[in-house]
Amino acid sequence: MQFYLMLFRKTYVRNFQYRMAAMANNLGSLVFGFMYIAIWQGTLGPERHVLGFGQDEMGWYMAFVQGIFFLSFMALPRGFEIEESVRTGSISLQMMRPVSFYGYYLAHGFGYHAYNFLFRSIPVYLILSLFVGFPSFDMANLPLLVLSLLFSAYLGFLSNYFVGVVAFWTNSTRWAFLVMYTLINTFSGFLVPLPILPGFLAPLSLVSPFAGMNYYPAMVLLGRPTLLGVLVPLFWCVALTIVALRVTQAARRKLEVQGG
Repeated sequence: MQFYLMLFRKTYVRNFQYRMAAMANNLGSLVFGFMYIAIWQGTLGPERHVLGFGQDEMGWYMAFVQGIFFLSFMALPRGFEIEESVRTGSISLQMMRPVSFYGYYLAHGFGYHAYNFLFRSIPVYLILSLFVGFPSFDMANLPLLVLSLLFSAYLGFLSNYFVGVVAFWTNSTRWAFLVMYTLINTFSGFLVPLPILPGFLAPLSLVSPFAGMNYYPAMVLLGRPTLLGVLVPLFWCVALTIVALRVTQAARRKLEVQGG
């Protein structure tokens, strides 16, 4: 455990070496956040509502999801650069370490998450909210909000980890990244609240693993928590962890068979 805590801390501290890059990313996120808010508020106007989302609700929603964007897999190194380790062969040395391969990247990922949450998510959310206001929040929902954010961060880690371990079977993870990027943008609620999606996509997205990344945490903030908003992310966190551990074992066997 001490090793993983040390890795978490080192990853967190290392990010301070790239503060200018973080500030540039924050600025870009603010620009996109203002664009999304302006589009939705201009579309809805002061009177129109869509499935319970009016001009104010949509502003609060977009400000929040733009902030927690930095807990998604897109704010992590693509596939944790496992592809490069496989290509150079250094992955064999990493697999020989007396530590969990999965645990190594879990500590690594949450080191990024901790830095991103404190120095990217919170500033972006606060700045955007200065322009759209803050929703009234029942402090009794704070533990649920914290739990939802942890689910979001863990699901973001898992999606990025799956992109990385694909490298054991393919020459490139770029296609896996693009597929995951598309799925998350569509089904996480980042671009639009999920009930607004057309046809069967709305109910399908609400039970997908991606809904726990943005939509369900945002619903807690807006005072609309549901049992589904806890059970769906919890189920996928457990199920995908089991899958990730099985895939890791398969990757290890494949490396040994190839003589790595």
